[in-house]
Amino acid sequence: MESKHDDKVILRYIKNGNTVKEASKQFKMPEEEIKRICVLDEIKNGKSLKQTAKKYNVWISTVAYWCKLAGIKSKHTRAESKATDKQMLDAIKKNKVMTVAELENTFGYKTNAARRRLRRLVESGKLNYVVIGGGGKASSLFKDFIDKRLYYISQEDLTKWVKNKIPKYIPGPLKNAITQKLHDIGIDIEFKSEKKKAIMVEPKLYKQIKEKATKEGITIAQYVDKVAKGNKKCL
Repeated sequence: MESKHDDKVILRYIKNGNTVKEASKQFKMPEEEIKRICVLDEIKNGKSLKQTAKKYNVWISTVAYWCKLAGIKSKHTRAESKATDKQMLDAIKKNKVMTVAELENTFGYKTNAARRRLRRLVESGKLNYVVIGGGGKASSLFKDFIDKRLYYISQEDLTKWVKNKIPKYIPGPLKNAITQKLHDIGIDIEFKSEKKKAIMVEPKLYKQIKEKATKEGITIAQYVDKVAKGNKKCL
């Protein structure tokens, strides 16, 4: 669109401290057209698309479009992407779940750049994320992932990743804590009931067995079963 007024006159008016709104009234032109004239002048004089878009509160894609129509090229070039969307999604699919830090190490991204790429993938519906909150007995199982965004593609991948983090032997009270924490992020896990063995032991021996089982992070029944299979003495 060509302006009815000399662009230099409009730019001089703006550079004298007047606002886009005031220029719009003064020259009886739409504010968008005033912005377009100012934006093109900024790009011609070496400002980046991002800086200019922020200054005049317009989309960076709009700035790029105006420049394309006017045949103006920015002196600033964007850095090459370190990975395509497909490469990032393939890496997450392979690992089931990945954090920002893991993706940074994989592709050499800086934190903010990685977050921007991931946000775009989430907004486009290609990626999902959850956050496992801290606190509670179950936090120890996910200590390296607490309060961090865990990116995944499908619920099936997330569930498999979580199950892989859960040890084979878990004391009863911890099972309840794990069940609740995972339920909060949309994963419902049922632990198989175990057949209990009834044995009679002296109080002193029972206390010693309990201490051994607690140290290994398993139940008393599991400890006794383990010892029995190994044909060893409990103590």
